[in-house]
Amino acid sequence: MKRETAAALLLLLLLAAAALNTRAVDRLVGALGEQLSLSEEAAARGDYAGAIAALDEGIERWQSRRIYTGIFLRHADLDAAYESLYAVKGLLAEENGAALGPAFEGLRHQLRHLAWMEHLSAGTVF
Repeated sequence: MKRETAAALLLLLLLAAAALNTRAVDRLVGALGEQLSLSEEAAARGDYAGAIAALDEGIERWQSRRIYTGIFLRHADLDAAYESLYAVKGLLAEENGAALGPAFEGLRHQLRHLAWMEHLSAGTVF
C-alpha cells in the first residue's frame, strides 16, 4: 500500500510541476507577444527605432529566462523562435515594411507553437 501511495503522490507532483511549467511558458510567451504588438504598432507608424526598442525589450525578457527555457523547451523550437525574432529585427533595421507583416505573423506562430507544446495533452505526450 505504501508503494501505491508514493506513486500517487509522485504522479500528483508531476502533474503540478507540469501545470506550473505551462503557466510559466504561457506568461513568458504572453510577455513577448505584448512586446511584439508594441513593436508592430511602432513599425506601422514608421517608427522603426521604437519598433526595434520594443522588440529588444521582449528579447531581453526572453533571454532573462534562457536557463529555464533551455532546460524545459525543445531546442529545435527555441532555435526556430530565435531565428524568427532576429529575422523580424533585421527587417526592422532595414525598414522593410512590406515584409514585416508575414515576419511578425511567423514569429507569433513560433511562439504559439512553443506554448502549445508545453500544454499537457495526448499530442504533446506521445
